[in-house]
Amino acid sequence: MSAIGKAIGPLVNIALLLLFAIIIFAIIGLELYSGSLNSTCYDINDLNRIITGGDSGNPCYRGSSKHSPVGSYTCNTNTSICLQKWVGPNNGITSFDNIGLAMLTVFQV
Repeated sequence: MSAIGKAIGPLVNIALLLLFAIIIFAIIGLELYSGSLNSTCYDINDLNRIITGGDSGNPCYRGSSKHSPVGSYTCNTNTSICLQKWVGPNNGITSFDNIGLAMLTVFQV
């Protein structure tokens, strides 16, 4: 039992270091990705129908496909439009919109 007690002190230091790293990466995620995961492609004829991946959807880039970042998903301009009304991946849990969800997202990654 005394060995467990002696190990608690160093483990607390490791846990605090891990918490500090999670907070730093969550703040960086807030700055870079805040609000960017709430957009997905909707059908032009029916704005309530998500057309990428069924009901799950994929985050999309709302700008022109010519100016989109490398690797970003853009909607087909003839059949769909990227709107910011989707709850987000994992029913809104995967998000960088507030510090709590950002820390949870960093912890999951």
